[in-house]
This record gives sequence, structure tokens and C-alpha cells, in this order.
Amino acid sequence: MKKSICLIPKIASVGGPASFQKRLIGAAARYGVPVHYDANRNDIGAFLVIGAPVNGLAPLVRARLKGIPVIQRLNGMNWLHKILPTGRLYGLKADLANRRIAWARRYLASAIVYQSRFCEENWNTAYGALSKRSELIYNGVDTDIFSPRGDSQSDWRSGESIRVLIAEGNIQKGAEIHLSQTVRLCARLKSEYNAPAATLTIAGNVPDEIREQMSAQAARLAPGVRLEWSGVVSKEALI
Repeated sequence: MKKSICLIPKIASVGGPASFQKRLIGAAARYGVPVHYDANRNDIGAFLVIGAPVNGLAPLVRARLKGIPVIQRLNGMNWLHKILPTGRLYGLKADLANRRIAWARRYLASAIVYQSRFCEENWNTAYGALSKRSELIYNGVDTDIFSPRGDSQSDWRSGESIRVLIAEGNIQKGAEIHLSQTVRLCARLKSEYNAPAATLTIAGNVPDEIREQMSAQAARLAPGVRLEWSGVVSKEALI
């Protein structure tokens, strides 16, 4: 019987980990490796867990007792609540999530895949370096699917308007800091390249409250930078 890979948890949101899972399933299918979300199947050869789900730890404990490898994929820790006034409840949930992930990292994972060297160093600093096997696999873009059309440097000429795109699955409370930095970047590009205007297009799920806040900030601090809100855009539309 061919062994399969079980993914935990099943992520139904847009972008980020959800996109990662879908692409992994597609890549594994090309090699004839079954990938699924059913932790009760008897053909599982390995588990791949993203973070440490609240309701998905029991199957991982059973897997380790049976000698089935559990590979944990780790992004960075929750940190926005450390520098922004996100509220006590948000901060409590973020800290609990960090501790849950750190527990799974130390006691459940057979091996760890870090998304970047920065992520690895943060986890090692906050919760200690581990002797277990780890790999570093950076997030990447499939250039066979997503690639610029033409030479971007020769296509843009001094004096023309600048367009910047952010494509993100979810931009929720606490992520305003990223949008603020990008707005300032657009203002700087507009100034340095003598562009008559700069447009920042944000594709993703952004609450109305953040849209209003960022639009007001751009009008106040970055005149000449216009924000466009495209909402959630399909992968096909981004190609």
C-alpha cells in the first residue's frame, strides 16, 4: 500500500497557508503521492502540520506513539501585540498561540521546516534551539505561472505614474503597520522618480475599518498616493 501524507489542519481561508496546502497537494499528485486531511486513515506515512491547531494535536500525539513522522512547518511568531495597542484579548490569544506552537515544536515534531532564517532564529531565541532535524525552505513564487511581462525596467519611464501591488489573503487588525509602511514607500518612490502620481492597489480581504483608516492616512501623510481596494482576487486573475 502506498503511504499518504496527512495535512493538519485543513485551512479554508484565502492566501498564505491555504494556498500552500493546495499547491502541495497538486505537486504531490504529480509524483503519485496521496495527500489528504483525514487523520484516521491507516495508510498515513507522515503528517505535515502548519503551526499547531487548537483541535488537531491528539492525532499528532498518536502518530508519534506509533512512530509516524510529524513534520511541522513554522512561520514567524505572533508579534504585533508586542508593539501595537491591539487590545488585551488579542494579545492573550497571540501569546497562547505562540506557547501552543512552541510546545508542539519541542514535543511533537519529528522535524521542522522553517519558512526563513529569520523565523528560525526567532523561535530559537524565544523558546530555545532544538537538536532535532530542521530544514529551511523559503517561500517562493512559481515563475512558470507568475512572471513579469517584458522588461520592467525598460517598460517604466521617468515621469510616468507608479503602480504598486500588494496581494495578500487577509489583512486583519494589527496589520495596518504593513500598509502604512507601503504607503510611505509609494510616497518615496513618487518623489525619487519624479512621478506625477503613485497608485497602491491592495488585493485581499481587508475590513472596512482598516480601509477607511488607511485611506485617511494616505490622504493626510502621502498626498499624490492613491489607494485602490480590489478585494479578494482569484489566483487566475493575478497571473
